Amino acid sequence: MKMWFGETTRGSGMVFTMVYVEDAPADVTLTVSNATSDGSPLPCGVYPFDRFGGYVLNVPVLQVPQAVRVVARDGAGSVLAEAAKTVDPRVAKVLSRFNTARRNPVALAIRNSNRLVRAESTTVKVMNVIKGVHGDSLIHGSVSRVSSSANGVGGSMRFDVLGPAGTPVQLDPWTVLSDDSVEDPDHPGIVQRTVQFSVPIPASERSIVLWARGGDGDETGGFLALQPHMLEGMREAWRGLTLSADRDPRYEDWFLEHHRASARELEVQRVRVFNETPVFSIVVPLFRTPLDYFHEMVESVLAQTYPRFELILVNASPEDGALSAAVASYVADDDRIKEVRLDGNRGITLNTNEGIRAATGDFVAFFDHDDVLEPDILYSYAEAVNAHPDTDLLYCDEDKLVEGHYRNPFFKPDWSPDLLLGFNYVTHMLTVRRSILEELGELPGHEFDGAQDYNMTFLASERARNIFHARKVLYHWRVHPGSTAASSGAKSYTSVAGVRALQGHLDRTGIAGTAQAHARSNDYYVDYRFDEEPLVSIVIPNMDMVDVLSACIDSIREKTIYSNYEIVVVENNSCERATFDYYDRLAEDPRVRVVTVDTGGKFNFSKVVNHGFSEARGDYLLMLNNDTAVIEGGWLTTMMGVCQRPEVGVVGAKLLFPDKTIQHAGVGIDRGGPDHLGRDLPGNTTDYYNIYDTPHNLSAVTGACLLTKRDVFEKVGGLDESFASDYNDVDYCMKVRDAGYLVTYDARAVLFHYESLSRDVGGNTRRLLLHYRERGRLIQRWPAYWAVGDPYLSPSFRPGTLYRNLG
Repeated sequence: MKMWFGETTRGSGMVFTMVYVEDAPADVTLTVSNATSDGSPLPCGVYPFDRFGGYVLNVPVLQVPQAVRVVARDGAGSVLAEAAKTVDPRVAKVLSRFNTARRNPVALAIRNSNRLVRAESTTVKVMNVIKGVHGDSLIHGSVSRVSSSANGVGGSMRFDVLGPAGTPVQLDPWTVLSDDSVEDPDHPGIVQRTVQFSVPIPASERSIVLWARGGDGDETGGFLALQPHMLEGMREAWRGLTLSADRDPRYEDWFLEHHRASARELEVQRVRVFNETPVFSIVVPLFRTPLDYFHEMVESVLAQTYPRFELILVNASPEDGALSAAVASYVADDDRIKEVRLDGNRGITLNTNEGIRAATGDFVAFFDHDDVLEPDILYSYAEAVNAHPDTDLLYCDEDKLVEGHYRNPFFKPDWSPDLLLGFNYVTHMLTVRRSILEELGELPGHEFDGAQDYNMTFLASERARNIFHARKVLYHWRVHPGSTAASSGAKSYTSVAGVRALQGHLDRTGIAGTAQAHARSNDYYVDYRFDEEPLVSIVIPNMDMVDVLSACIDSIREKTIYSNYEIVVVENNSCERATFDYYDRLAEDPRVRVVTVDTGGKFNFSKVVNHGFSEARGDYLLMLNNDTAVIEGGWLTTMMGVCQRPEVGVVGAKLLFPDKTIQHAGVGIDRGGPDHLGRDLPGNTTDYYNIYDTPHNLSAVTGACLLTKRDVFEKVGGLDESFASDYNDVDYCMKVRDAGYLVTYDARAVLFHYESLSRDVGGNTRRLLLHYRERGRLIQRWPAYWAVGDPYLSPSFRPGTLYRNLG
């Protein structure tokens, strides 16, 4: 038998070489090995290529020579022939160009032939190259083994990431996120094992080779080479996909071209006649205001298309002759402008109070002396009052004005009281019905300086019948040295005042908790207190998967600080002896019970949970997936603190993949359907104003970790069992919201969730039909979320986004 190397070409980060054999017996097999000059193993592969009666050898494109050896053996293992060669990167490049230029048919045929389906193979794929928790690059991908038998895909697996010199570059060993083996529905008899993985590499790496191989000494396996343009392209694609609106450099152009009211729209607004014509008293405290800022501020008010307003200028720096003269000029020119002259600066809160006392309008709007309004802000507010006459508080979206340019938009959610507990997201332009302010009696004191608008939002919202959010950027917050907008640390006293404002709200509303300042300036959180701990029933559906279930329960028992809980495992069609042996061991713990549900042999998650809740003893019910694990002991304490508030019906947690990227940070709903927000972002991301690290209200959270009250659960009829597989948790959250309760994402409760990266429901026609049938039922039941939009996600976000991207 003879064996020799033939044509060479390159493609997709690999070198392909034809291997010819002559006089080979029918039972011949080829094996291949590859190494660096110092003997370190390198990835390689060899497979039959019947078109030219030979085999194809493939190795990665590296910057160093590779020593390749191919051995042919008969069925008894005897060596029939062998051939060796050095794959030099420069030579391979020249040969590839030569064969391509000549259009060599063999070279053209074998290029990228590794993509052809083969009965026995290992394939490496990359899904995303994302930013990791520590600023590195995190590779999310999969390794698929295909074989004609289950034994052929089993066993341990090694995984390495090599740099251009063939040396390892991964920062840590790979993390296995999921490991599943299934029979290929399109190829009966073929078993496919898919291992989803995560592995960190330095962000500076320009090209890599991902290499999966058997743990039994098999050095071939499968590999994928990512050249610089491919790796950087995937990084850029991820950056573009996850670029939140507040960081998007395209914002100013988008705002001017697509968002701001056109001249035609403004003309229409000026002639519109409203049934209700409220007067807005715009209070502006002045103190050493630069004249150019002052003129821009006043002119933006005078440009309003809705004319019924009074502008109250509270002059706290009368010694500034130029400013006082400018104020006097405007007062003389327009009788809607009034001056309240103080004898000196009393602080922002007391200065503002004088403006409130001078106000005569139906609403009082709070406006900073160096900021700018869009000409349709009062029109938008008047329109809201006409549509919702019981409106007592209004606010709008905003951005920052930096040296004449619009930056950092904040597209706010509709009213989110939990977000307000974390920071003053309302801010501008806070507008309150004057009768609400009169109900306060005594106006706030100077101790709220720096957080006076935060305190006022709490005071007004506690009394407001309806709160309206104008879903449009109508306010420009000027950034200049020393302004609060320029730096969260520019006025450190604001954090102290903010804690005072938050604590006052907690005390007035009966929330048992202590206001705390976050490490981030002007962000806050609540440490909830308990006079007693109500019983929480943690209900865990389970079918076999003993190792997974035991890890979940062990993490609860070992780490949870909250002491008054029970665990109810709902047995659902298990068949393995080990499962029931484990149940027997669980019976030794008085806090753990196993109950059985009869689903007729069919999977119905809703029925399983409903049965578990019916068997539970607690007044608070937590549905928890068996593939979760507690990370920090305070998770249940903080969730219960939120859930005990009477207005809250559901609380969900922040769930992380094992590599500490986000699996779930709440559920958003738009025309693309419900999906997990922030998916695959680093768990410590600060994207979009730290929203993923701040508790806030949403339309839904995942049932993988969902806490609710028993009386709320019973009031809305529990989980709808017609949603057997998908969307039962989303439907439940919508029912709870429809009953008047809040759904809260609690970012302080963090657990691992060992769900696979891919949520694909394809490959199984029956499963796919069920998925779309249940999705259709959800749309039919809750059409407003698709027609009008999610109240907690701005229409200015791009449809289908998980990352609050610019529309």
